[in-house]
Amino acid sequence: MRSARLALVLLLSTISAALACSPPTPPAAPVAPVEIVSVPVAVSDAPAPRVARAKAPPERDPSSWATDPKRTEGSVRGGTYHMSYEEGSTAYADLYTEARHLLDKDDRVAARALYRRLAKLEPESPHPYVGLGTCALGDHAYEEAKELFKEGIQKDPRTSLAILGLGSALYLQGDHAAAARTYERALEVNPQLADAHWGAAIAHEALGNGPRMREHAQRFVDMAPTSHLVPRALAMINRR
Repeated sequence: MRSARLALVLLLSTISAALACSPPTPPAAPVAPVEIVSVPVAVSDAPAPRVARAKAPPERDPSSWATDPKRTEGSVRGGTYHMSYEEGSTAYADLYTEARHLLDKDDRVAARALYRRLAKLEPESPHPYVGLGTCALGDHAYEEAKELFKEGIQKDPRTSLAILGLGSALYLQGDHAAAARTYERALEVNPQLADAHWGAAIAHEALGNGPRMREHAQRFVDMAPTSHLVPRALAMINRR
């Protein structure tokens, strides 16, 4: 129980760090400020607003939400951002920014209300469900979080952040085997998602699967060499 509580404390600080950065920032290693069980969580970002919000969202092919060749997923201090919108598609970017700020202030009630509004404005987008799932994790509502992340995955099966969040919900529920499979599924979608390697490492650690733990910990160190979690990852690698 203590481990789960500590994980939530770190989870929320991870969200705060991620939301403090704007999506265009060059990718840096995902970090967490303390060396305890760190559950990777990512908030799905819309691009920073560059124009006034349109009265109606532009027409978009939902398949383009998975990966925009011009702006792709990457990591920023402690979390992951997802550049999933087409260039110039900023219909509700100001609302996503406001929702991120609300989460940054730990106002999950207001953030939930705004993400629900966005879900109505963009019914085919997975991003509001990533935000709602993150709110649920912060409220310790892991079962609700699982369903919300699954809804995001249903909207777009290649939304790796929703898969990552689902893995964290499973981990916090103690279903480490399912969490490990889910983190590895996120890596199939986005092999560069360092957070998913960390999640897979701690899940395999909980399962007592040393070889897989060391494999993912090594990949995490390779991909995020400046992370505050590197000392713990190195301890995993050197454990026999």
